[in-house]
Amino acid sequence: MQARFTTIHDISGSVVISGDYEDAKTAVLENAELLEAADLSGTDLSQLNLRGINLKNSNLSTAQLWGADLQKSDLSHANLTGSKLVRANLSNADLSHCSLRGANLSNARMTGACLKGTDLSEANLVGTDLSGANLEGANLTGALLSFTILADANLKGASLQSAKMNDAVATNADLSSADMSSVTAGAIDLQRAVLRGCDMSNAKMPKAKLNGATLDYADMTNAVLHNSSMKNVTMVSTKAAGVDLHYCVILDANLTGADLTSADLSCAKITRSCLDNACLEGAVFTKAHIHRVSLWHANIIHLHVDDVNWTM
Repeated sequence: MQARFTTIHDISGSVVISGDYEDAKTAVLENAELLEAADLSGTDLSQLNLRGINLKNSNLSTAQLWGADLQKSDLSHANLTGSKLVRANLSNADLSHCSLRGANLSNARMTGACLKGTDLSEANLVGTDLSGANLEGANLTGALLSFTILADANLKGASLQSAKMNDAVATNADLSSADMSSVTAGAIDLQRAVLRGCDMSNAKMPKAKLNGATLDYADMTNAVLHNSSMKNVTMVSTKAAGVDLHYCVILDANLTGADLTSADLSCAKITRSCLDNACLEGAVFTKAHIHRVSLWHANIIHLHVDDVNWTM
């Protein structure tokens, strides 16, 4: 291919790369050390080996980075709004405080990446591997996270409001004080996850796996969790008025002080669990199977217990 004159500016408009290069990709590869704060918006950098590159503060909005190798790269404070990073490798990359709003990161590899304070709102992360990633305080509002792997990830204080998380895997993840209100997360795997103080109000999470999860002080008001597995779960002082737990399996659980006012526990199987000091006013236990459950000082006014199978 005939060489052509290529110029790349920084975000202030100053020229940082200028010369005869085969294409923009070649110019980037041959001048990688000059790209901090570069303006690469709309540039096609797909399939390039950019491992360890410094693109801090750069403008990569709408850039094409399909299949690019960006392992251990510095993209902190960069603008990647609307960029295409499908199947890109961003393992151990620094993406803290950057904008990935509306970006396509489907099937990308982002294990161990730092995304602290990053804007991922409306981003496509379907099938992306974020295991061990740091997403503390990240904005994932409205993001697509179906089949996403978030095992061992740090999501403390993250916003996942209205995100789509069907079949996502977040085992051992830390979602303390996160906002998961109104998420759609059917069959999500949250086993051994920490959701202390998490806002899960109005979440739709049927068939969730919550075995070993910590939900103390969480807000599960009007959440839909029917047919979920809740073995060894803790829900101490959890707000769960109106929660849908019908057909759930609750085993060896601690729900001390939980607010389950008007909760639907019909057809649930509750075994060897503690509901001491819980508020069960108006709760529905129709056709539930209850075995060795402690209700010491629980509020059971107006409890619905038709056809309950209850054994001590």
